[in-house]
Amino acid sequence: HQDGAEGDETTEEKPGEDAGENVESPFVIENGILTGIKDPSLTQVVLPAEVKSIASGAFRDSHIESLVLNEGLEVIELQAFSGSQKLASVAFPASLKEIGGHAFEDCVALTEVDLSKTALQEISSDAFRETGLKKVAFPASLKKIGSQAFLGTHLEEVVFSAELQEIDDEAFRGVVELTSVTLSNNIQRIGYQAFSDCEQLTKVAYVGEMKTADCTVEIGAFQNCTSLTSFAFPRSLSEVQGWTFVGCRKLKEIILPKSVKKVGDQALRTNSTVETITFEGEEAPELTGNPFPFKENILKIMVPAGKSEAYKAKWGSYESYHSKIEEKS
Repeated sequence: HQDGAEGDETTEEKPGEDAGENVESPFVIENGILTGIKDPSLTQVVLPAEVKSIASGAFRDSHIESLVLNEGLEVIELQAFSGSQKLASVAFPASLKEIGGHAFEDCVALTEVDLSKTALQEISSDAFRETGLKKVAFPASLKKIGSQAFLGTHLEEVVFSAELQEIDDEAFRGVVELTSVTLSNNIQRIGYQAFSDCEQLTKVAYVGEMKTADCTVEIGAFQNCTSLTSFAFPRSLSEVQGWTFVGCRKLKEIILPKSVKKVGDQALRTNSTVETITFEGEEAPELTGNPFPFKENILKIMVPAGKSEAYKAKWGSYESYHSKIEEKS
């Protein structure tokens, strides 16, 4: 009997100790850095005020369903929550400055994210890749979206502020439910295949003023956007590298702003008929390769009043397109 009593005593003591520890903190935190979780079965997580940073992989493949990040948190590091397939709700604090690469990748239950109150300037590569996201509210402070950051998500609409400078390679590739994008008129880079294969994209609009006309739109940025019917480049456009709209079979109208200096190979070709390509600049941009649709696939190339001869002179080697050039009245 005595042995049994001793056994009881030890079993009673142990849960008591654990429970005390859990009340104190279920997390491993050192100098404000949260490196892990003591109880991997936790599903509802509210972080304590002392957390400044969540370390790489701290909650990777976790069972968390709901997450409240504390005010004071500044950094979410690489793969911090990646593969947490039940994570459906995250509250982001105003103090947040950085979301690292792959931080929420494969969080398939995550359908909505409000980042609008955060201090984020950049969302790193693959941060929300292959998540269930349908809605994201972006902060006004945001300047850069990393490569493949939202690849394969289910976003329906994307609205950025005038502060946005850069969208990296394939950031929104294959977001098939995406219908509308609002970008900055002062954007400086739209990366390789940034919006390619967004099959339901019908509207690209712009906000804000152009301050620096150095924007490069890289290879295939909008290729296979099969629902686009009209497209205007941002006011800040300097160069279109090429293959921008290949496969955009419904695209009938393309507008290039005054600032454009270079138009690359296949840049304005869709492999279907384009009705009007409008150049707003007083000076004709430099052309390389075969930027235009096949002759039978373009109805007219519009240039500013009084500028058709100057355009034809600059485009001497594209003489077969001269008959398509018309002046805006």
